[in-house]
Amino acid sequence: KNHTSAIVLTSLSTVSATTTTIIITAFLTSPPRTILKIRTPITKTSSTTTTLSLSTPTSTANISSSTIIMSASAQQLRTDLLKIIGENPGGHQDAKVRASFASKLQAYSKADGADASDVIFAIGKSVFGVELDSPTPAKKATDDLPIVDFDYMKQFMKQVFLSYGVSPDRAETCSDVLIEADKRGIDSHGLGRLKPIYCDRMDNGILWPDRPIDIVTESETTALVDGNLGLGLYIGPHCMQMAIDKAKKYGVGFVACRNSTHYGIAGYYATMATEQGWYVTLYVLSFFA
Repeated sequence: KNHTSAIVLTSLSTVSATTTTIIITAFLTSPPRTILKIRTPITKTSSTTTTLSLSTPTSTANISSSTIIMSASAQQLRTDLLKIIGENPGGHQDAKVRASFASKLQAYSKADGADASDVIFAIGKSVFGVELDSPTPAKKATDDLPIVDFDYMKQFMKQVFLSYGVSPDRAETCSDVLIEADKRGIDSHGLGRLKPIYCDRMDNGILWPDRPIDIVTESETTALVDGNLGLGLYIGPHCMQMAIDKAKKYGVGFVACRNSTHYGIAGYYATMATEQGWYVTLYVLSFFA
């Protein structure tokens, strides 16, 4: 319930004229999580019939760190648990069904290869009232990856911007906007965007490293700014500070910008205002003339 599942053929390789090896992955797409990956041979007979014999993987070669290698007993216990759930819609109200589910869940939790994050344990606790310790999560390959300090990452990004010809003060601002995303856990808008969104676009002439910011028209409380297709990472903070300065003086500030580019996380600009005691509303409109 509330999950979307899928089974996908993820690999196909010919071993001989009569045997082909496939890898089948079963996983939840909502939320995304691999629940089983099986590597098995398909043996072709002399006729057109193809025989598929599923077997438990014996090797973890070429298997991702998210893969759960279950023993045959664990697989069978999990199948039995799912069968109990499927055949007994109101089983959580039946003492015999609850006892049967609890017994198999207890055995499954101790079976070799049982997944500590398996949703079956959550079902057992919330639906069948089965309280038990889930298996200890296996150590992942990512556990040994080095941890890089935010300041180091920020300085790295600043040096990259400087190498493209961005002025030092603007390079500092650009790297600050990006590292703020990483600090907030918004990985989609931090260091991961440095190359594909900013470096690649500067390489291709889609945006420019250090263009002037022109004021097209301005009043006490408003302004229209032209970014001249420079880096939105420094154009955005410039415009936000203009709006804040106007608000401090006149009570409100509204600044619009044209010919800008991607400016990072919107939350950065909201924080600029709130840290100086002001509320802010951001509007983003992108179009091609």
